[in-house]
Amino acid sequence: MKMKSGLAVAIVGLSITLGGCSDKEPGAASDTSHQEVDLLQQALNLHVAGDLVGARKIYIEIVKNDQNNKYAYYNLGLIDQTNGDLESAANEYSLALTIDSAYYPALYNLGIIRETSGNNSEAIGLYEKAIAASPDYARAHLKLGRLLKETGEVARGEAEIATAIELDPAIETAVPE
Repeated sequence: MKMKSGLAVAIVGLSITLGGCSDKEPGAASDTSHQEVDLLQQALNLHVAGDLVGARKIYIEIVKNDQNNKYAYYNLGLIDQTNGDLESAANEYSLALTIDSAYYPALYNLGIIRETSGNNSEAIGLYEKAIAASPDYARAHLKLGRLLKETGEVARGEAEIATAIELDPAIETAVPE
């Protein structure tokens, strides 16, 4: 599977956290069923293997049965973004964010979409929210820093880039001269 550089990819790490993933209130009728967890794992396996069509079908089935599954909405957005359907990707990320407004991978990727479409002020806000939700998210600091410098906030941009490098020294290779 070919991934676009810079996309937040939560599909692999997600499978580790599935055991107790339920966005329902404690004491609700039922937590995420084993069947839902199994379906999500199947979709993730297909997604990682590059079968985006197969993964998409299962993610859609999941959200039909569980409209509060931010992971399925996020991964649908990731598939759309990977395929260049930015409008649909933005919609899917927005759905994930209605479930969890601090879901930083969706904030970050929606920021990329907004930046790509020239909406720099919204992109900056989304990167800032992603950082607020996950302060150690080096890529978000880097994207925010680059965009701030581009829009004239050079000192603040350089500080964000420095933070990104401090958090992940390997990221320095992605910093333009």
